[in-house]
Amino acid sequence: MGVEFNTGELSWSPAAAELILPGTLGDHLEFLHAGVAGTDAFLRNWAKGKANARQIGSPLDGEGSVSLRSGANYLETSFVDIGEDITHLIVGRETGTVDATPATRFMFVGNYGASTSTAFMAGSVTGPRMQATYSNNGGSTITTVSGAALASGFACLIGTAAKTGLSSSNDDGPTIRNMTSGAVGVGAVNDGYVRTNPNKALLIGSGYSSVYGGTGDVVLAMAWSRLLTSSERLDAYAWAKMLASTVDIAI
Repeated sequence: MGVEFNTGELSWSPAAAELILPGTLGDHLEFLHAGVAGTDAFLRNWAKGKANARQIGSPLDGEGSVSLRSGANYLETSFVDIGEDITHLIVGRETGTVDATPATRFMFVGNYGASTSTAFMAGSVTGPRMQATYSNNGGSTITTVSGAALASGFACLIGTAAKTGLSSSNDDGPTIRNMTSGAVGVGAVNDGYVRTNPNKALLIGSGYSSVYGGTGDVVLAMAWSRLLTSSERLDAYAWAKMLASTVDIAI
């Protein structure tokens, strides 16, 4: 089952036949890549019926994670983002010194650099942020939202972006949640706004823009082609904490 209890202790089994997630977390799961067993195992996509990722450059084995560099050493997933509802989950951390210079920023996941992209990236001052592009009546707007700054340790980030905006609720707006700290950033999207179609595969540890070259470590990367409910987000965070604990990483 991927995650097993052996003699009372939790362990990760990268050669298991399948991974069974709690509740409805397996519904519309597009990828699940776990870095707890090193770079080779990181390529495996545990989402049922989905293809494995492709390695670009030379990611390095970390201590319970995989070390990546945006624009150089990263993964290209099999999930092509076409502008539908989407949820990202990342357990990771920045490892470089992030400032206002784009070259220092680490892309956790997304397709930043595509003309109409959705991405997690490390903000220089405001912490991890999510950016999504929407269109309305032929125009376009880029909505950027930020959560609390990452600490020196790992954190679990969950980002959501709906296909269509409604002014009556912020639930559809691009949102980033730092599940570890409890911080939330929301970008309101009005009636009629539709998330534009990047038609680009999501990358883990990079974007499509070469100006970003920060470094980071990733323990877990997941994506769903739907919005998780509040209870599902808590379930996903609990499961991610359990996985991270197998390599003594606390989130």
